[in-house]
Amino acid sequence: MERRIRQGHGLPLACLFAVVLFVTSGLTAGSAFWGFPSTGAGSSVYSAAGVDAICASSHIHVSVADGISGAGHSSLVILVHNNGSHTCRLLGYPEVQLLDAGGTVAAVASETASGFAGGTPLSTPRPGIELGAGKVASAVLEGTDVPIGKTTACTSYPSYTIALRGMHDAIRITQPIVSCSGFSVHPFVIGFNGTYPSGEVMGLVPACKVAKGGHGTIGPFVQIEALSGSLVKGMVSVAASPHSRGRFQIILRPGRYLMKSENDPSSRHVAVHSGEAVNLGLYGSCYYVTSVPRTTVVPGQTPPPTTSTTT
Repeated sequence: MERRIRQGHGLPLACLFAVVLFVTSGLTAGSAFWGFPSTGAGSSVYSAAGVDAICASSHIHVSVADGISGAGHSSLVILVHNNGSHTCRLLGYPEVQLLDAGGTVAAVASETASGFAGGTPLSTPRPGIELGAGKVASAVLEGTDVPIGKTTACTSYPSYTIALRGMHDAIRITQPIVSCSGFSVHPFVIGFNGTYPSGEVMGLVPACKVAKGGHGTIGPFVQIEALSGSLVKGMVSVAASPHSRGRFQIILRPGRYLMKSENDPSSRHVAVHSGEAVNLGLYGSCYYVTSVPRTTVVPGQTPPPTTSTTT
């Protein structure tokens, strides 16, 4: 659950991950989302060029997607979508305040240019970025999930607050968050992964019938690839359902791509721009994986049965 908190001018603001239903998992399919309306205080004075000093809270949605995890690290990607009709300025870093059970600030995410899960390679991040109307910016928030030293548990915070610099509202999220060594947050980047300028290709995969090939058949799946020339630049494989259409998302650098799906002779050309999403609608073809007995001969030994996969 979430609720909006009014903050005074002298208080530090906090911005972590919130979620809205129109943003798919980031980066992964099937993630849960909690929505909130981005309304409330926020001011903006538009120049003749149509760019204001600070993005107004009434013009944006803040959301979160799963980020990179592994090697003892976990992360989330904070997404800010400009729903207004003008370009606005998004300042520096998002900020995160972690709350204890009584609602008191127990910790604050540190601001770092980059980390294990992402961030900008610049040693001195820009003080802000211009976020065009309808575009998305993102930032990575990360922590660790392996206890350090002799400790056997990591610190869990039952809730946290979210805000953007220059705004007077914060969002309180009553969703637990855990880290073993504190949190760090990286600066905003145009796009969807909090690391480099990027766009996304998204859509729905069809409902697929359950495989009838017995225990040796696995599926159904829908695999979608983004090709630049002969090179695969992005790929996603979705476990399809016979009852509903699943969502897919591929994050890509700006450019032109050919979208293809396994077992589907058709293809689509798309142009990807930083901070923008291309919606393919319903796309993709169902396929199944079948286990095939395979024998490996080793001199002097009886070869054990193994399996390989084919489509």
